[in-house]
Amino acid sequence: MANLIIKSSADNLVLQGSDASPAITVGATGTTTFAENATMSGVTTLANATITAGTFPAGHVLQVLSTTKTDTFSHATTTVTTITGLTVAITPSSTSNKILIMGGVNFGKVNDNSGYPLKLFKDSTEIGIGGAAGTRPLGMADLNMPAYSGDFMEHRYVSFLDSPNTTSAITYSFRIVSRDSTAITINSPSTDGDNTYTTRGSSTITVMEIKA
Repeated sequence: MANLIIKSSADNLVLQGSDASPAITVGATGTTTFAENATMSGVTTLANATITAGTFPAGHVLQVLSTTKTDTFSHATTTVTTITGLTVAITPSSTSNKILIMGGVNFGKVNDNSGYPLKLFKDSTEIGIGGAAGTRPLGMADLNMPAYSGDFMEHRYVSFLDSPNTTSAITYSFRIVSRDSTAITINSPSTDGDNTYTTRGSSTITVMEIKA
């Protein structure tokens, strides 16, 4: 069976529905516009297509943003401090959507068997913390290096599903604090000697907007 070819020289080609309203409009340059709330069944590929508006199913990833920190950072005070360069901003498209935060942090510390909290912040509010219990410090994870020397690093991977309830820009960041002014280093061991067995690393923070 031969293909059915319909040519339009200047005006748009309009295919109407049963109520005489435009269902599909094909412009002279080939730009195709579907009616609002149109449903395409059985379509597996849209080659070189740009979708300017549409409704995605729940759980669909709408946008992904990420920051990778490759330089080093050190903190040695009892003040909660943002890890410089380990932040990411995102603007949700709907107040009902979720934001999935994932991060991986490489760190070093002297071998004192003490744990310091790794904290996740949404703007100025800490999120993803454990339940309060006595004088225990709170955070998302514990930065501890038992039985290791200052020539090595440890790694922590964390994730958290946030419900920001906003369409304004949000900045997520990782912060650290030293309990007793012992230095915590990011992306390097605490000694950071220039030798073949002392590794430097990178740390990341990634956010995804998830359709509700």
